[in-house]
Amino acid sequence: MTSLSLPVGMDGYLEIDNCTSLKRVILPVNIQIDSHENCELETVYYTGSGVNGWGLPSSVQNLYIGSGVTGINPFYVNPTIIYSYATTPPICGDSYDDDYDGPFSGYDAELHVPVSSLAAYVTAPYWSNFSNIIGDIVPISDFSLAQDSVEILKGSQYTLDPIITPANVVPDTIIWQSTNKDVATVKDGVVTAVGTGECEIQAICQGIFVVCRVFVTEILSTEVALDHKNAKMEVGESLQLSATVLPANTTNKTIYWSTSNSRIATVNGNGLVTAIAPDTVTVTASTRDGSNLSASCIVVVTSRLSDYDNFLSLNDVEAFHGDTIVIPVAMTNADQIVSFQTDIFL
Repeated sequence: MTSLSLPVGMDGYLEIDNCTSLKRVILPVNIQIDSHENCELETVYYTGSGVNGWGLPSSVQNLYIGSGVTGINPFYVNPTIIYSYATTPPICGDSYDDDYDGPFSGYDAELHVPVSSLAAYVTAPYWSNFSNIIGDIVPISDFSLAQDSVEILKGSQYTLDPIITPANVVPDTIIWQSTNKDVATVKDGVVTAVGTGECEIQAICQGIFVVCRVFVTEILSTEVALDHKNAKMEVGESLQLSATVLPANTTNKTIYWSTSNSRIATVNGNGLVTAIAPDTVTVTASTRDGSNLSASCIVVVTSRLSDYDNFLSLNDVEAFHGDTIVIPVAMTNADQIVSFQTDIFL
């Protein structure tokens, strides 16, 4: 797991000891990271409103402070970049530390703040310690999604529509993520249905956290039919079978082809049958969507007759009127000769 997100409204403590693969957390502001031994967390994003608690891993390089955050206690980190969306600089303090010297262990970060709040940050206690304060954030007053829930067919895509107030503001970033990537993934608001089930698509903008419930379904096949139920083939011949899956809007129309005896006839993944040896074999087309349907074709393979490979030869004999003779017959590939005819001229 590389990312963890907890919904707004939760509070308490989070322990992430030994979570070396965890790189990003999105937390309500009143969730405290209480323990983080052997952690390589890189990005922390605070949502909701209120006052944040103590302590972040020293590995944190990117810190996002949501627009509803009103106060922060010691983080003890020196990030590379900080985005503070709060139009009023959050109050910095620590009621448990008489020697409190600010929320950060260093002030080297590039601090991005709302355009209209630049002057306030420059003069605010502790925030003014940053030497590189950039007023380039255009604040939004509200963020939501047009869809509270959607139902998507497996294998299809759906684009979610963010609603930003005021409408003329283009936010610097919207963070999208799925709570279950085995059900659906999301990139730039485009949801891709991967497997049946349900999950949440989460979107965060300037600390405002919203979700859309996604239900992924599929249409199962109800019938599969072949264009041949019976077929006759000679050794060496090929026959293309075609399978039709109904209904036409079945989500997964994949067919698995098989043969009852590959020494008699083979079939490839596209339904092409090749006759190998004389006998009878069954070629089956099966659905792969969980409906467990199938259709079969019975193939009779016969020997292939050739004017050159299978023939009779008669040896010359001498006879006189009234004699009874036996004409020797030599057969090549006799087991493949089903009948023959001879003409005798005297």
